[in-house]
Amino acid sequence: MKKKIGLILALMLLIGITTVYGKPVSGLVFDKYPSIRVNINGESLDSSVPPFVIEGTSVAPVRSLAREMGGFVSYEDGTVNITKPHVNMIVSAIKNGEDNRLYPFMAVKAGQTLTFKVFVEVAQAPEAEELFFKVVIEDQDGTEQFSSSPSMFTDSRFIFTQKVPEFTFEESQDYYTVKFLMKTPDSDYVTVGQNVIYVE
Repeated sequence: MKKKIGLILALMLLIGITTVYGKPVSGLVFDKYPSIRVNINGESLDSSVPPFVIEGTSVAPVRSLAREMGGFVSYEDGTVNITKPHVNMIVSAIKNGEDNRLYPFMAVKAGQTLTFKVFVEVAQAPEAEELFFKVVIEDQDGTEQFSSSPSMFTDSRFIFTQKVPEFTFEESQDYYTVKFLMKTPDSDYVTVGQNVIYVE
């Protein structure tokens, strides 16, 4: 029962209450419920309405949680639908001095410049007339170092390949994150898949 209450309140926050919400007073949401912090992989959940606790159950806005977990939210006929695409990613490159076969890798030497490919397999993508996606590479500080041109697909299942030419892995970085971002006409870009390349 508590889970149902938490879900109903979260959906209320998603649907309309956020438009009238101000900062919590003395750590309380709606002057009644104690606010809490929700961390996902060490990062605080970014939401216009803070998560809070009611009757021992933690409540958080559905849209914010879905986005952070790589999902999309739609609302239709009194129902909130969450779609989480299934994404497999492989980063591969040709080894020096070997044949032209591509080999998956997850670590490079500091200062190395490499041309590689990002292979992405997607299933259960959100249904939309236009589905946009792109590959982005960020350094450890979250600064974008590469971004492909947006591509478009209309099917919920597809395979995509992106070539990344002459990318230099700087010695000052410990790792880079390769992200696959997706958006619908009604949403911002959402990170639905990612790989980490470590710099050794």
